[in-house]
Amino acid sequence: MVKAALRNRGRENPYLIWTLQQLYFQLLYVKLFKQYEKHGGRHMAATPSGDVQVAFRQAMRSIAATVSIITAGDRERGHGMTATAVTSVSLDPAALLVCINNRTLLHHIMSSTERFCVNVLAQEHQDLSAAFSGAVAPGERFALGDWAETEEGIKHLASAQARIFCVKKLAVPFGTHTVFIGEVDDVQLSDRSAPLLYQNATYCRSIPMASG
Repeated sequence: MVKAALRNRGRENPYLIWTLQQLYFQLLYVKLFKQYEKHGGRHMAATPSGDVQVAFRQAMRSIAATVSIITAGDRERGHGMTATAVTSVSLDPAALLVCINNRTLLHHIMSSTERFCVNVLAQEHQDLSAAFSGAVAPGERFALGDWAETEEGIKHLASAQARIFCVKKLAVPFGTHTVFIGEVDDVQLSDRSAPLLYQNATYCRSIPMASG
């Protein structure tokens, strides 16, 4: 009943929906920050033993993940980097998160700009994934592939399986990475579903299992 009333009232007053969304993200930030403080913060967190780090890396390598290229920038500069640490956060409002290493150029750009795009790669994009992983210099990467650009200067891959455009809402540092949470304001999909996957340092593809 309350949700229905809010939705009806939101149609009459779009500002109410915007205010509720801002409140949602503020509460989410407070929750994440309290958890961050509880565990000692980035600079005071205990360093795990070498054995734990090795085992954790191996565990993460064994998890198959969809490969994406994260792009960010503006009319003055732009950058893209291959990533697998991408996941959904919320459906209403639509939101996702990406985890970016603090030492990368993409982290620097995303920290100072307001928008980014998640380009979900298809199986034929292996070479493009390698290029944006460091095989090609940053200034030459966008010469590869069918890239287009939004009015704000965000580059996006026309042949990607999906292009998810986000407005940055939160940036939460933790350890070596920062978690960027973006509210989705546009999604462009291709006609087929054949994502590029990565597991155990190898590109792979999904194969449906036989039912029964």
